[in-house]
Amino acid sequence: MSMTPLFPNHDAAFQIYANPITAEQNKKTATEKDHTASVDFHTHTSLLDKAGNVAQIGIFALSSYALYAYMTGGTGLLVKASYVSLGLTIRKVTATAIGVLACPATIACHPILNKEVIALGNAQIAALKSKNYIVKHITLHKSGTKFDAYEISRQDLNTNGKWNIHALGNSMAMEDILEEFATLDSKDNANSLFINGPAVSKSKGWPTRYQMGAAFETGITYLEQQAKATHIIMRGFSLGGGMLAEAILQHDFTEGMKKGIKYLSISDRTFSRLSTVADPFIKPIASNIGDALGNGLEYLGGRFGRFAGSYMGRARSYAEKLGELTGKVSGFVVKGIGNHINKIVTPLCKIVDAELDGVKAARKLSQLHIRHIIIQHSSTGINGTDGVIPTTASLAYALHKELALSDKVFLESPQIHHIMPYPNEIQTALTEQIRDFLKE
Repeated sequence: MSMTPLFPNHDAAFQIYANPITAEQNKKTATEKDHTASVDFHTHTSLLDKAGNVAQIGIFALSSYALYAYMTGGTGLLVKASYVSLGLTIRKVTATAIGVLACPATIACHPILNKEVIALGNAQIAALKSKNYIVKHITLHKSGTKFDAYEISRQDLNTNGKWNIHALGNSMAMEDILEEFATLDSKDNANSLFINGPAVSKSKGWPTRYQMGAAFETGITYLEQQAKATHIIMRGFSLGGGMLAEAILQHDFTEGMKKGIKYLSISDRTFSRLSTVADPFIKPIASNIGDALGNGLEYLGGRFGRFAGSYMGRARSYAEKLGELTGKVSGFVVKGIGNHINKIVTPLCKIVDAELDGVKAARKLSQLHIRHIIIQHSSTGINGTDGVIPTTASLAYALHKELALSDKVFLESPQIHHIMPYPNEIQTALTEQIRDFLKE
């Protein structure tokens, strides 16, 4: 019997580029001790962020008290105030749940559940070192959260100041693409910084709007301050485009621009806002989870009915039927929620502050006169799609309506597919844009 994967791999696009790594290589590198240089980088945490962290701890503490007071029948002003904190906690948990649904790599690429991710990364690092690339492991710190990253440079490029920072798709970890992407970047005479978003592989934290942006905002700061970058290309694919959009909104480019650092943003097959892609991004995952839970409830209902019936004599058949009916009804409800959760998530993104807003970031880039390349599938009708992101939900579709925006370069084609290489003319145009930027 065939089974649908619980977490559909929407963003498998770059797997087609990856060099094959054999199981023997994986096994060997997984057991080797990693001698890669390692660096800890702490970025400045604002007073507002620090206050927010303290407030969050207080809110969770009050929420625990609210549950205790509710169960024990407590009354008073403090109890009523604690109920407010319970609401804020539910809001936070809901935002995190939306993040997990939008980024299944938080589960699928967790090292406990998928040890092959780490082994694959080790194999690719070993391959890069054999080609005399410099590989540096970096732990980025912001607001108490650690993000896992790798800096990779060809030896003759390590000090040239030209960098790519990569934010990947919703089912991807950096361990999937280290070797191939670093090699491609080096062909443009650029170095690479790869970062796993919150809760992906060895990165910590939770996939909230703030932390999705913080991971890559810290990466930009690292390149400005530690790597002494002169050119920074901020490149986000699919969900990575949304995460980089949040990083751009969080980041203060003032100091970098004073130093003469040049910036280029590339939004690759991404959405305008996270709330617009609840259907293609979140619904398939939620539907599969709903189906799995629903089937489980149906099974448990039937089992419980038979178990209860064995103790009820003449009423046995009624108990069995009641158990089966309860299981089927609850299973039907759970499946229904999973199949229609996209209609709930769209407004929830705004209510619980889970929105990733590419349009708002695009406006900021224009205000700063930072060149912004948008790679997108084009369609003459409103029902078009690149295979994952509908035309009407795409960043390009939204930005074409923003006529006042400057410094935008649209690379569009009806042949662009979400999980396929670029058409030749798009790849050529993109390469020219990148190389011209790096020569500035």
